[in-house]
Amino acid sequence: MNQSINQPTNQAIMVIGHGDSAPVLQETINVLDNEKIDFFIHWDKKNLQPKLYSKKSKIFFVDPIEVRWGTDTQIKAELLLMQAVQRHGGYTMAHLISAADMPLMDANYFLNYFDGRKSYLGFSQTPNNIGEDIVQRIKYYWPDRDLKGHKLYIRLFIAKNKLLGTDRLKDHTLQLYKGANWFSINTTYFDKVIMADKTPFFHSFCADELFMQTILPELNWQDNKVDDNTQAARYVDWGRGTPYTFKIDDVMELERVKNTKYAFARKVTDPSVVKAVFV
Repeated sequence: MNQSINQPTNQAIMVIGHGDSAPVLQETINVLDNEKIDFFIHWDKKNLQPKLYSKKSKIFFVDPIEVRWGTDTQIKAELLLMQAVQRHGGYTMAHLISAADMPLMDANYFLNYFDGRKSYLGFSQTPNNIGEDIVQRIKYYWPDRDLKGHKLYIRLFIAKNKLLGTDRLKDHTLQLYKGANWFSINTTYFDKVIMADKTPFFHSFCADELFMQTILPELNWQDNKVDDNTQAARYVDWGRGTPYTFKIDDVMELERVKNTKYAFARKVTDPSVVKAVFV
């Protein structure tokens, strides 16, 4: 990926969102509004598409599907976005975010930082230390339903798969890697992801944290002593929440990491936080 790039390259921001409005996403667009930064948005089919505006950036909506937490629909939404970016063409870098993420770089810093020479994908577990509880996410057959908060159902599905001797990996030679599902990578990697055999990642559970890392293990170039979100250029606090939602009282904290090594912070639900950081 090392190449001589003398001017800012085109960037694609890929957004997965849901809900009845998108005020934080609109503020993200306002901050990064630039003729070299475009937005590709998957908005959950269960919700009305929000009205979003920009002056310089182009905004594209992909044909949506219903996304259910923990299911393979999260991966399918990612793929729809990658395919849309690839069809459009002309982008050097692509960044996957949620509509509850906010930028931590202004447009100029963002364009200079992501010059295409490095990709940022976080890794927290490798084949050497991955746990059986993580392997079960794709080893077993999981239903296409939202299991968030349903711990009893999760235990029942695990027990059923064990009883039946289910092993969907037995005919595959996958080396599993795990990490944060948000990323900023060079689009030259999209071909490998789109063409890969993705069968094990369907009918899975929370496999969006295995999907990109397992297909692109060559992007595990960073120090794994650094948490996977930092590796992915994301500022996320799992110590104060699951993850923590940044509030207006956290503006000074966010300002300290603005225009550094973090591209986005999550989660944010109050658009005034974005406005205060980029006042």
